[in-house]
Amino acid sequence: MSNEKRKSAAALSLACLGWLVAPSETLAQRAPLQVGAGVHVGLGWYPMQGAKQALIDQGLTFRDEVPWDHLETTRGALKFPASMQALDDLVTSAAKAGVRPLLILDYGNKLYGEGLLQSDEQIAAYVRYVRFVVKHFAGRVNQFEVWNEWNFGMGSSIRPRPPGSAADYVAVLKAAAAAIKQENPGATVVGGALALVDIPWVDAFGRAGGFQYIDAFSVHPYEFWWNPAKTGPAGGARLIFGGDPGGTGSQASGTTWDPIPGTPEAAVAKLDLLRSRIRSFVSDREMPIYVTEISWPTNNSRFGSPEPVAAAYLQRFVLLAATRPWIAGIWWHDFSDDGDDPTKVEFRYGLRRKTGEPKPAYDTLLATHCLTQSAIVPTPTLSTDQRLQIAGVDCHGQRYIATWLPTDDFHKSAGWPGAAALSQSGFQAARSATNSTATVSATPVIYVRPK
Repeated sequence: MSNEKRKSAAALSLACLGWLVAPSETLAQRAPLQVGAGVHVGLGWYPMQGAKQALIDQGLTFRDEVPWDHLETTRGALKFPASMQALDDLVTSAAKAGVRPLLILDYGNKLYGEGLLQSDEQIAAYVRYVRFVVKHFAGRVNQFEVWNEWNFGMGSSIRPRPPGSAADYVAVLKAAAAAIKQENPGATVVGGALALVDIPWVDAFGRAGGFQYIDAFSVHPYEFWWNPAKTGPAGGARLIFGGDPGGTGSQASGTTWDPIPGTPEAAVAKLDLLRSRIRSFVSDREMPIYVTEISWPTNNSRFGSPEPVAAAYLQRFVLLAATRPWIAGIWWHDFSDDGDDPTKVEFRYGLRRKTGEPKPAYDTLLATHCLTQSAIVPTPTLSTDQRLQIAGVDCHGQRYIATWLPTDDFHKSAGWPGAAALSQSGFQAARSATNSTATVSATPVIYVRPK
């Protein structure tokens, strides 16, 4: 690094340090970010007690499904089955702990056809199921997600699975949202559950009037699948620093930067793009975005990442997402590995191995959670030496700085002379940096200043 760049990096570090000691009343505010993981307790895949100890007892939330075909096995007769008692118990534990679960109202039911819902009869049957679930969890659950990945045709048993149209989804959503609100007026209706950041589908959803029926829009901005031959529908999204990411007009102004595809920074850039599209349909209120699935799987073949890389990507995504106050929740997909084949993507999404042993990503999630719970919105900056830096306040009221190289090259590192200023000012290294000049890499280094 040249002397001029070193001076610039040190000046930026001191500028951020000045931000950290500014009066909190001058800083932007946000609601606490919901952070947790998807579980399959209702299906019996994960033990309830394990999920309670690893998530609820740590203040983390969870997302689980309440499958329609498990509750209605005889046409017209709805019953909460004994086989799903573990989910009932987990929800009760969460309510007692003040943790807000998110329940998915999915999928189809072969009693009413093989494909996605379209007819009035199908929608009416689905709405009866929705009412039943909302009543069953009255007083314990106030967040419900309508379907899951409709745009990918999930819930259809037809093969090959046809994609679901936005217009058909909005018809289902309209009826389901009305039923949810009638049974629980204070409930948050979450719609979309969008597989990838599918901008054309979002536009079709908006044209069909879908945003008027929801309180939050959910999306699964997976990046691990990226390859040069397929950039995806949101390819070319740029990350914004300063201004109002995803905003409109002069408020949207800020420094833009092209992130590396496949990285957490690229995922957040696509969320900025998503927000801008939503704001073109919803201008009178801020529409919260729920990231109800995100992950970098650890399978040992195509699309997989080594476990330490997945942990670093988790931390980078959560820290950067927390700088966007309109991102209201993040659920890692998912809590535990689902199978034994180490080469399969679907079997290696978990925070923990199938044996229950935590992966590095789980401990990283716990360590990062506290950094996202302050009402003060963290501030991201990009230094002249291409180091991403987040300045914020943690759940204990302690100020912190997190910094990393926003790269997919985990062999790359750089010295950070700004660490000397932090050390002299009473900051302590919370991770790997022990010297006054830190070594920064693709894995975040976090400094915390005790009260």
